[in-house]
Amino acid sequence: MKKGSNRLLPVSILISAILVSGSLSYFGYAYSNRLTDDVFNAKVEEGIKAFIAKQQAAQPEDKTGTVVTGDFTDDDAVLGDKNAPVTMIEFSDYQCPVCQKFHAEIFPALKEKYIDTGKMKLVYRDLPLTSIHPNAYPAALAAECVKDQGGDNMYYKMHENMFKAELSADLTSDVLQKAAKDSGADVTEFNKCVASDKFKDEIAKDSKDASDLGFRGTPGFLINGYMMDGLYSLEAYEQVIDKALAK
Repeated sequence: MKKGSNRLLPVSILISAILVSGSLSYFGYAYSNRLTDDVFNAKVEEGIKAFIAKQQAAQPEDKTGTVVTGDFTDDDAVLGDKNAPVTMIEFSDYQCPVCQKFHAEIFPALKEKYIDTGKMKLVYRDLPLTSIHPNAYPAALAAECVKDQGGDNMYYKMHENMFKAELSADLTSDVLQKAAKDSGADVTEFNKCVASDKFKDEIAKDSKDASDLGFRGTPGFLINGYMMDGLYSLEAYEQVIDKALAK
């Protein structure tokens, strides 16, 4: 930011604060010396606090650290031993760049350390943010249609193929068809399933459960009920998983 604009920042905050607090009259009073500096400054501080509170209220609440009880696995695909002591439920979006980052940079280490050793299983549930990711819903539907043909194993092949594809290309219908074929699905049956929107209710149920839990963005995780809202370091996930294993 340029030096000249720095002088405008306090003024812009001040005006925003006064507008939010409904104290426009004080603005006029201050400049006509009808209020003391102390009173005026107190009103400005009050307005700034109200402005900040309004801005914070407009942002999704971070649910990290919240612990919920209940079974939120639904009937979604499981990766790993279904009897593993720790369950990681991921509410995610195939077109979400942060979700892609998790699956490219964090998940492989978690899979090797916990899933492949039978300590944890992953349950992937759909939360397509269609307002900003137009191909997220078609991708979720495509994955469900592949699962319909080949079960959980084929689903996770499709899952990985789509995340890999999205790192370099949009999830167009051609890309989704290729990912389905590479996963072992019959493309003709796959296309019929997609065209019928067969799993619309399933995807809606996933999204509703995510919303009911308080997740507003992706990715969101439940690790034995412990909520992690967003992307964290590998070490942060390991700490939560290790605590769950120790119980």
